[in-house]
Amino acid sequence: MQLGARGVLEPDLRARLKGLGGFRNVLVHGYLRLDPALVEAYLQRAPTDFADFTRAIRAWLERATADEG
Repeated sequence: MQLGARGVLEPDLRARLKGLGGFRNVLVHGYLRLDPALVEAYLQRAPTDFADFTRAIRAWLERATADEG
């Protein structure tokens, strides 16, 4: 994930988000049989993971803007 390599995301958050793109493809395109327990696990984690992702992006943008000024 490029955002992790650039220091935008902390390693813990990067690890939590890793694989979501592939999971999205399974959901949308039905590549594999869905595991209801896995879907439930992602849904339970999603609010926290996405809130943390948003905070990380905002913090990075604030640092980048401060560095320009």
